[in-house]
Amino acid sequence: MVPDLARMSVIIKSQHETSVMTGNYEMGYACGLLCKLAGREVPQWETLVELKDRVAELLTGYEPANEREKNVIHMLHYYHPDETADEQVKELIQTTLGFLLAFAVYYMTPKWQQFYKVALYIPVVLPASVVAVMWKFMLNKDIGLVNTLLRLVGLDNLTHAWIGEKSTALGTVIAVNTWQYIGFTMVLFYIAMMNISKDVLESAAVDGATKKDLFFNFFLPLTAGTTETNVILSISGGMKSFALFYMLTGGGPGKATTVVAQLIYTTAFVDFKFYRALAMSTVLFIIILTLVLISRLIGRRYNYE
Repeated sequence: MVPDLARMSVIIKSQHETSVMTGNYEMGYACGLLCKLAGREVPQWETLVELKDRVAELLTGYEPANEREKNVIHMLHYYHPDETADEQVKELIQTTLGFLLAFAVYYMTPKWQQFYKVALYIPVVLPASVVAVMWKFMLNKDIGLVNTLLRLVGLDNLTHAWIGEKSTALGTVIAVNTWQYIGFTMVLFYIAMMNISKDVLESAAVDGATKKDLFFNFFLPLTAGTTETNVILSISGGMKSFALFYMLTGGGPGKATTVVAQLIYTTAFVDFKFYRALAMSTVLFIIILTLVLISRLIGRRYNYE
């Protein structure tokens, strides 16, 4: 039996002032209502994807009676609850690559050190709008530099609409964001490495320590304080990411690259639900504060500087 979408619209209208619903909570809420109206038992939250698919099957061939019903049906067919930007991945990648780059630059000659420090730091000072426009051209499916290079080396099967496909959009934006800020992470690690006593490193080398030994027994533990700083900056910066994601993809395709800050922005200035946006901002602040405090506690334990 097809659910009574008109009745469902009235119920949803009493709970949501706008016709467009976003987020896992609203998705589960709509699916739950549909299942109840269809006389089916509502599955647990863990089976949200299966629930969405089953409810979508119920609506096959149904013509929506109004715009609200059309939005709900569209959401059921095209929304996926796991399509949110995983900023924790970006933080890990940025911190790890920043440390490895700093270690590589540390052992270069002074001339090359200056070159790479400047080259890697230039993206940091570029505005997000410039980075977004530049990478939009480079990632263009037909004339973009990335796909052109892949075709030149015979890897045509690897070409994609990098920011136009759900399977690659999130990873691509994370890569661009990491490219922009990895220079800042690298510089902090490089400064910390330069502050390590040369006498200590030379003594270890005389005693037979290899670069691998120096990396794990000296550079890693003696830059723990800087690692803590970079993790905290990555957490706070990552959770607040907005400009690059918004200008590069607009949160799309679908909701594939929608981040928390963009969701707050949409709630406040598109849906005009300022009270909800304020509550979301407060929760975001609490989450960031909690993660920062945890990072401080862990960093204090391993800080040997």
